[in-house]
Amino acid sequence: MKKSLFILILCLLTFVGCQHKKSDLTEPKTSIQLIDSVWSFGQIQSSSHAISFTFQVKNTGQAPLVLRDLTTTCGCVKLKSYTHSPIPPNGLGYISVKFDPKKSAKGFVNKKVEIHSNAFNFVEATVTGYVE
Repeated sequence: MKKSLFILILCLLTFVGCQHKKSDLTEPKTSIQLIDSVWSFGQIQSSSHAISFTFQVKNTGQAPLVLRDLTTTCGCVKLKSYTHSPIPPNGLGYISVKFDPKKSAKGFVNKKVEIHSNAFNFVEATVTGYVE
């Protein structure tokens, strides 16, 4: 009897201990859209100066959009700046990047900018062109 009671109490404590408030685990989710997801800079000489482009980001959800972690797949594409404050529903934000042909291999370029946020969908921006 004591053993059964002990097991029952242990199970209840385990169950109660594993319960989390939904608000503790998640924040409001939203959705994100890139207005233009590809920047094609055309042809550029490898000795040219760095060039910049700004991607527009739209919050297509019902909760504020927060851009968190933006990464690039190459040292030739650098993040210049982006919208740090929450983007309201239907609002626009930006992600500004620069491409430095001096840090790129010659030939066709196809690099990604990964955009991590509180959106349920994942988007990437693409930087393409040709370095001579």
